[in-house]
Amino acid sequence: MLTARKVETASPGIYEDGAGLRLVVKMTGARSWVLRYQLHGKRRDLGLGGWPDVSLAKAREKAQAARAMKAEGVDPLAERSRKSVLTFRDAAEALIESKRPGWRNAKHASQWGATLAAYAYPILGDLDVRRIATKDVLEVLRPI
Repeated sequence: MLTARKVETASPGIYEDGAGLRLVVKMTGARSWVLRYQLHGKRRDLGLGGWPDVSLAKAREKAQAARAMKAEGVDPLAERSRKSVLTFRDAAEALIESKRPGWRNAKHASQWGATLAAYAYPILGDLDVRRIATKDVLEVLRPI
């Protein structure tokens, strides 16, 4: 088990805290927390943040939360990636909000929203914007 003092003064290397939680100290002196776990026969490393922004106690809390997810059969690394996905619907709504001040009346915003809801959202709404292909856009446009 690591101590707060050891975390502050550790020389470059990897230090185990137990149950997969590690402190990684780089040659530059930068320190970061990593949780190493295995799921479905694959070793995974989940970054938990850097020290001092993430203290030893906070790293232990984050590691415990990730281990609890793993115990429920959820891959914490995949879950983090899923949460960071920008869907077409989220991107479109953010665009409408950013353009709203420039429109002369509120009707424009409602027209954009209604058109997207009718045609685009059923097909593209929940897709990651990075994964939308030409065929997906054509699927929206052909019926129009």
